[in-house]
Formats: sequence, structure tokens, C-alpha cells
Amino acid sequence: MICPKCHASNAADSKFCASCGTQLAAAQPSDPMLADPMPGATTEAVQPRTNKRLIIMLTAALAALIVAGVALFVTYRMEVWGGKTLPDASSIAQEVADVSGKKKSAVKAKDVTAALEKKGLATKTARVFSGKEAGAFLGYQGAQAGERVKAGQTVVIRESAGPGVPKNTLGQQAQKVTQTLAGMNVPVHYKKVYVADTKKNPEGSVVATSPEAGQAVAKDAKDAGIYVGVAAKADDNALPLDVMGKSVDEVKSQLESQGHNVTVKKHFSSQAYVGKVSGALPEPGSELSAGEDVVLYQGIDASQTKDAFTDPNTTGYSLDNMTDVPLAGSTSAADGRWCTNAGECITIDNQRLVEDGATSNGDDSSSFDNLLIACDSIQQPFCGSSKADYLVEQNYGAFELMPYDSMTSYWSDGTKYSLSAVSATPLPTSGEYRMQDLFLVVPTGSDLKGLESKGYFDKDALTAAAKKKTADTSRPFILRRDPSQYKTTTAPYAPGTANPFVPFDGYNGSASDVVKMKPAPSDENAYYLVESSEPDWQNLPDADVGADANASGSKASEKTDSSSKVDTSLFKQVANQYRFFSTGEGSQWVGLTVKDDGTFTGEVNEADASSSGPMATAPRVSYPFHGKFSSIKANEANGYDMECDASSFGWDGNEYQYTDSIGIMPCGTWHWYPANTPFPSMASGTVAQEGLSINFATEAAGASSSNVLLYDESAKASAFIPYIQQ
Repeated sequence: MICPKCHASNAADSKFCASCGTQLAAAQPSDPMLADPMPGATTEAVQPRTNKRLIIMLTAALAALIVAGVALFVTYRMEVWGGKTLPDASSIAQEVADVSGKKKSAVKAKDVTAALEKKGLATKTARVFSGKEAGAFLGYQGAQAGERVKAGQTVVIRESAGPGVPKNTLGQQAQKVTQTLAGMNVPVHYKKVYVADTKKNPEGSVVATSPEAGQAVAKDAKDAGIYVGVAAKADDNALPLDVMGKSVDEVKSQLESQGHNVTVKKHFSSQAYVGKVSGALPEPGSELSAGEDVVLYQGIDASQTKDAFTDPNTTGYSLDNMTDVPLAGSTSAADGRWCTNAGECITIDNQRLVEDGATSNGDDSSSFDNLLIACDSIQQPFCGSSKADYLVEQNYGAFELMPYDSMTSYWSDGTKYSLSAVSATPLPTSGEYRMQDLFLVVPTGSDLKGLESKGYFDKDALTAAAKKKTADTSRPFILRRDPSQYKTTTAPYAPGTANPFVPFDGYNGSASDVVKMKPAPSDENAYYLVESSEPDWQNLPDADVGADANASGSKASEKTDSSSKVDTSLFKQVANQYRFFSTGEGSQWVGLTVKDDGTFTGEVNEADASSSGPMATAPRVSYPFHGKFSSIKANEANGYDMECDASSFGWDGNEYQYTDSIGIMPCGTWHWYPANTPFPSMASGTVAQEGLSINFATEAAGASSSNVLLYDESAKASAFIPYIQQ
């Protein structure tokens, strides 16, 4: 049979063409009667039959494909496969309360961390300085919101560390950092800092910053902002920044040839500065006035720890006439700023712990109202018992520092009592010792292994520290005792019992009664000494770093600059000679002369206790000092509030060692009030009343003072009144 479509030959009984599949005409019937149609009849065409089975199969296959595609799409969107999507900030924003109590939409890095952990993703946080508040979410590192990341991949979340100075700032040309620093949302000041070697420190490069590179701007310093030191060629009227690391003798000789009086003091330093200049006062990089006194700090390591406690320039005590030289109980060789790698810092100034710019009075666990001492220098300035277990008297190089009153204090019924104080009534015979601060100072090269063998550190603390990066012993660092790591921070007190929270004093108990140190040192918990020299920013000339820097000076900066200018004319109202009678029998007084520019001079004058005879006729010993008030403003009681600049305060000769905050120390916030000002109207008026009560009890008990009063609110007692030396 011939196919009518393709003309291919097919078998006679074929229904479909074997070549093209066309349906063929029906085969002729076998009945000859039906071979031909009847005359006049018509023939009806046969319709092709649809292959329903094939269609059903194709339809089913297509439906399966659609279902599978939808399932894949849905499960992909559900993040069952194909990784996880990084959410954008708006999708996880939460309502949080700001400081004022109002609601605002904010996204914290911790919120993003929680959202990603719910997705099963591992996270890591990278803290970055920015103009946003600390903790704010800044984005992802190396990825964008909406991107898919593989399951098991660690996502790095960028968290704001608040405003600060990035680590890579030093050494860059100042013009290249202006845009970054402008985004910190605080004022930025560019100052000339003088250098001698312009090959090592090219002019125009950043050689110093405040805060230090890698550190955040302190909360109470945001109005002051960031200071950037830009290298400028030094002349003979400057102390170059790069005296750091130079020979002490050479620098001293050069300064003396220029007419300066130079004193050398020992100070703990990193290995690079041992035996060399490790700092100076005025600070390296500053301008010098004609004939200005200069202090050079000579770097020392653990091998010279005991020298730091015998050198008169460092301890403030003259031991020249003593045959058997004892160790002083305190030293200025550990003064400075100490910071962890995470940016947590402590500052020791004038042998006292300083927090937030003022000597901290702390709470029961942190009392800093007095000297940080290394031994029981309680009734005398030197270490006492030869049987004691103070590290400073041993050969490890490391030593403890603890608040003075931690050696003598205990509590009874919630009241603190001092065993060294003179009391008219008997002291309670029961109570408790409380754990106060203890600092382990570890100079460069200290014998930490020896301390471990001694059993100084808690065993569990050593095990924990062994799992971390070891501390860098080529740099001096401080280890701060952590009360949170102890099960108890109190111990019973009774007369004659030992305080287990301070080193064995050689009298009561034994060394085995003392609690072990927690934590043990590691790179994570070490407070390293910050050795980048910081110039006297306020007195340095401005540096011109181009239009970009000027543009970065925001309105906030302009406002701060204008508001921070000191109206020195107000000091004319305060300028006078004053005296504070700090003892009742006249054995000591403090004189203070305030000038009309805010600078002051004075002396601590006391009777020589080593002489025989009455105090009234005993020879007098003078300890002169100098300093300045950095600001002054009128208060609501017709007086003035003044800030004492602690960095400018200094002793002109031997340093007087205060055992309590009476008199000129600490150098904090001062107040001046006219005569007859009511005590309740004064800021911290009880401090002035306490000071007056020493010599003017009747007046202190009244409603006001008949004298003009000048006093330091941070002191335990302070009351300077006008006094002209007869």
C-alpha cells in the first residue's frame, strides 16, 4: 500500500505508514459485495485516533517537573539548601530605648549575631572605630547583605567600637587620615609635634595621637575629641619626640647646654628603651621655654626593680645618709597608662590609681583614696618586717601594688575601720576583711616561672592561662586581680588575725594563709605599659594639613573649640595667697599662691619629726610644688569651679609622700567661694568643713565660713583660706 503523504510502500494490511506514521486507508473488505459502493452512494473519511496514553504521560511528566521546580524554589527560599542569606539591618531592627528613654529603631551587632546564629551560622565580631555609638552594627566584613553564604562558613560582623584612632594611623601622611577621622563624629585637632630625624619621621606624617593609635576615645573625652600630632622639624626651642630611645647622657648634656636644668628618673620600660630615654616631662615633641626644667625618664627592667624603690628621684625620699638602705614602700617608676590589647586601660599617676581623669575613691572592693604601696609602709615610708612575704623584697623582679588602706582596713556592721587611725573609742573586735584591689607589676624580664614555682598563682588559673597566648615579657605589664574569679571575697576579722587578701606582713598568720592570685598572666589579660609619648597638646601650635582636614572640623568641633577657651580673666578674682592648716598642732601646713593666669605655686611645710624638742620650735622641711588650673567657670553660689591640670602638677625637688588625700592632692576639681557662703550651697561643702575643723572647729560647725574658701572636692579634707606670710 502506497502512503498518500510520503509515497512509501507499505504492506497491504498496514494501518499506519511505516515511514512517516500517516494513517493509511482501510483495507478492502473480503466480501466482494462490498468491493465497490453502490451507485449513487457517498464515501465518509475515517478520523485519526488521538494517542491519549502518550498525552497523559507527557502531562504527568510536565506536572512532576513543575512540582519539583516549585519545591526546589521554596526550599531554596527556606534556606534548606544552597546556603544562608545574610539579612540586612532593616529586617532585624529592634526597638530599643536610648538614654533619654525615647524609643528608636536601632540595630546592634549583637542583634545581627543572634539572627545569624538562629540560621545556624558561625559568627565572629570585628570591632571597628566609627562615628556610630559603640555596639552598633556596621555591616559584614567581605560580604554584603542579601548574599548567600555556605553553611558552616564563619560570618564576620563589623561592630562599632565608637570613635577612636585606627591602629594604622601612625606613620601615614596626615592628609590621608583626615577623611577617616572626620567620620568619627568628634572634634579632630591637628597639632605640630617636633621631631629631630625627618628621614625616619617625614614632615607631615602622623607621629603621635591622643588617644593612642588603636584606642577608643573615652566617654568623658568626646567633647575634646581626637588629637593628631603631625611631624615638624625641631629647633633648639623644642624637645623632639624622637629623643625616645636615645642615650640619656647625650640628651641630658644637650639640654643642659641649652640652659635647661635636667633631672633623671628611673621608669619601667620595654626592652627597646632599657638604659635609654623612655619618656620626658615636658613630654617629647613639645616646645620648651627658655630655662625650663626637664625630667628625663631612664628605662629600667626587672633587674633594677629594687633601684626603683631606693632612688631618691623616683621614691621622693633621700636615703643618702642611711647606712643600711631600706626599700621605700612606693615608687613613681610604675606611673603611666597601662592597657590590654582589647583597649581596657588603667592609669597610675603620682603613685595613685586614676580613673576617668580623677583619683578614684572607688567602693569597698576598689579603694584608691591613697598611695599604691608595695609593702607595709604604714607608719613609716619604708618596708618594715624582714619576715614579710612582699615580692618587692625578693628577686623575681615583679612586685605587688595595693591601696594603702587595704593593709589596715576591716568592716564591722557595714562600717569601715582603720587599724592605723587614732580613735577615741575602742574599735570593734569582730568584723570582716574585704578583698580590695591588688596589682602585680611585671617589669620587662621578670621571673614568671619562678613565681609559678613559688605557688603565687592559683593552679586552675595557670591551667586556664596555658590555653591562651602567653604574655609578652619584653614589655612591662600589670596583672589586675579579678574578684569575680573567687568564690568568696570576705574573711572573718578578729584582733591578731591575718588579712588573707594582702601579702603576709611578717606578723600575723603566715604566707600560706594568703589567697593565690587569679588570673594567671596571659596576653589577653595583661595591661601593657603604653610608651607612645603624648605631647602637651593644648600648648602645641596647629598643623595645616589641607582643606580636607578643615572640612572634617564639624560644627561640633567648632562649638567645642570655642567653648573650651578659658576666660583667664576670671582667675583675677581667685588670685591670692592661701594656706591650709592641715594639722591642729601646727606641725604641717600647705601654702598655695594662685596667679591671675591660673598657674599656682606652693609648698607643703612640716616640722622635722626626727629632731628632738617640741614641734613648735622644730626645724622645718619644705616640699615646693607647681601646677595650673586648666579651666574656670562661674557657679551658682557666686563662686568659681576650676579643674586642676594633673599633668602639669609637679614637685620642685623632693616629692612629699601623702598617706591620705589632705591638702594639695589629688589634683582634681576645685572650688572658690566668697566669705559667708553657706556650706550647703557649696559643691561638696563637707570637704571644706572637714578641712576647717582641723584648726577652726567653731567656724566649721557653723552655717558658713567668715573667710574666702578654696578647696579640692576630691580631697578627704581641704580648706585653703587667704593668708599672708608675716
